[in-house]
Amino acid sequence: MGSSTYDPAENLTAFSTTAKPSKASKKKGSSGGLALRDLERELEVKLNEKRTSFDPAYFSNEGRIHRRGIPPVISKASIEKLTEPQKYHFQYGGSETASSNDMAFSYGLVKITSVKDGKEVVTSACYMRVWKNVDGKWNIVLDVIGG
Repeated sequence: MGSSTYDPAENLTAFSTTAKPSKASKKKGSSGGLALRDLERELEVKLNEKRTSFDPAYFSNEGRIHRRGIPPVISKASIEKLTEPQKYHFQYGGSETASSNDMAFSYGLVKITSVKDGKEVVTSACYMRVWKNVDGKWNIVLDVIGG
């Protein structure tokens, strides 16, 4: 899974994380599998209502979006400007949280509806999101649709 377009001149820095999660991230209900699962399902409902593939409000400032046929969209500011002609419908598959409670990922299936030659075409794909927990708040740092 990833982007089919790559610019080798991009030369980005790696994601950063703390050596130890903050005390706020260890509070009950602020992180961990259940809280992330609830957040992911909340996001799924919003995305399916809007039929879009992302909501900038859930992204970290260092967030990235990878989609077929376009270069990676890097930074929350760029994500806020992104528009998509396709319509999306998500089905949550699962999620896992690091024992440190600072990183997690979620995944599932997505149906993508696009228009070709005046007809709707539906294709199936997979999605994966990487989440980062900072001070008890989960934000997406990577959102990929592929496969």
